[in-house]
Amino acid sequence: MQVSTAEKQFVNEAVKSSIRVDGRRLDETRETKFHPLQTSGSVEVCIGMTRALACVEVEHTQPHPDRPSEGMVNFQVEYSPAANQDRAFEFLMGSASDQDPLLTREVERAIRDSRALDTEALCIIANKLVWSLKVVITILDNCGNVSDVAQIAAIAALKHARRPDFTISGREVTIHPVTHREAVPLPINFMPIMTTFALFDSGAVVLIDPSAQEEAAMDGKVAVVMNEHKEICGIRKPGGVCIEKELLVQMVKMAGARTLKLKKELTHSLLSSSEMLHKLSPVSPDPNLLVNSSSAQQAVHGAQDNVAEMKSPGHGHEELPPASSEILATASYSRSKASPPPRNGNTFQRNDAEMVHEDASGTANAGKGSKTSQDSKNLDSSDSDDDDSDEDLMAAVISRPRGGGGSGRRKPK
Repeated sequence: MQVSTAEKQFVNEAVKSSIRVDGRRLDETRETKFHPLQTSGSVEVCIGMTRALACVEVEHTQPHPDRPSEGMVNFQVEYSPAANQDRAFEFLMGSASDQDPLLTREVERAIRDSRALDTEALCIIANKLVWSLKVVITILDNCGNVSDVAQIAAIAALKHARRPDFTISGREVTIHPVTHREAVPLPINFMPIMTTFALFDSGAVVLIDPSAQEEAAMDGKVAVVMNEHKEICGIRKPGGVCIEKELLVQMVKMAGARTLKLKKELTHSLLSSSEMLHKLSPVSPDPNLLVNSSSAQQAVHGAQDNVAEMKSPGHGHEELPPASSEILATASYSRSKASPPPRNGNTFQRNDAEMVHEDASGTANAGKGSKTSQDSKNLDSSDSDDDDSDEDLMAAVISRPRGGGGSGRRKPK
């Protein structure tokens, strides 16, 4: 942002009097807000009016020849055409690039060079397959301190991102879809947070989280990167005036307090977003690993019905009508031989085994019916002449009334 000489003098005089243009104290930061999106690995971060959107792309690829057992992490910071007025005018003139290599390098130093992300845990099979992460940070609004908002958005997106789960069986690697198996968080060791300070009055005055006007009027800046364990991950001072040791210690203390506060707010935002994502898109069971419960219940009920049918008396064996004489019994068996009852395999064999028991002499005894199946087999083995005689006999018996009377009662002698 370009400001006039009068504006620079006004900002310097206000800072010397411990007053800032936007009304904040020298050690007061703007409000930081986190907005995780529904897409995994997409988080929007706002520091005041400065906004940035970070997105993480996860894919599997071959490792780098120099590091065969480590995954790959790449960062890219780009500006939106509407980030500020100067940037929009440069885009219209065609003299501006959407990428910022210097800011990209700052984010890489704060996250990748500090070993915040365990790249060895991103290895699937050494020398063959690893996970590759691409973090794209887009500056939506530039109202000062874009380095902090870009770095915080990048680490928040990595914390929010998930990779697909995989299993290794021998030499085969199976990557499970996120719709069938819950995705796995990325291996993040700690959460580094960048805090930028602006130097005024030849380094005698220090203020935190400078705005766009303060960045245009400052004499230098210092960026301190710390994690939630109050460990210094890096200190960067790109030129400018010299500073005293006491001021540097004061910067580290303020950076540590801000890191703990932002880490707590980010964790709360990501937890709320994770619960919402589970409600909106629950994980469905993997058809290759699980069995449908309804199909299993239907199979169980069908097996129970078959067992009950097999245990029912008379199943697969037609009950024979009672006969008062041997001729009627023979006629009934002749009719049953002409149209045998339907029989199925397992049930039929089980009923025959229950009804027929052969002794040592080879004779068949009746078990559970009026006639044995051996008699039926003897009838089946008879020739066609016997069949004709049986049919004639059955017709004669049916046509002739018993005892000469129509009512079937015998006359007294």
